Amino acid sequence: MTAISYIWAAEQSEPGANGIRYTATNTSARPAAIAPVQAHAGLVHAESLFGDWQLIGTAKGACYSNDYGSFIELDTPANEGAPVEVEEVVRLNWYSAAR
Repeated sequence: MTAISYIWAAEQSEPGANGIRYTATNTSARPAAIAPVQAHAGLVHAESLFGDWQLIGTAKGACYSNDYGSFIELDTPANEGAPVEVEEVVRLNWYSAAR
């Protein structure tokens, strides 16, 4: 049976900021929120600039994260289980979009 990875996106919520972080999980459970950055002297709050994780789709293959990022071992004839960064999976549209 082929593993399924759930692909999640969190957008920056700070006005004027743009950017998205991606991650993948082996279950449909939403990942933990992105931790706030350390407050610098003079800042009033230490807040995460990212909103809640939103499910954007699934991909065939198991996923894992390490110090280098989040990866999906894509189960396709072209990739044969080779790890691909989640950002690359999204950029190349190698996943099925959530409905």
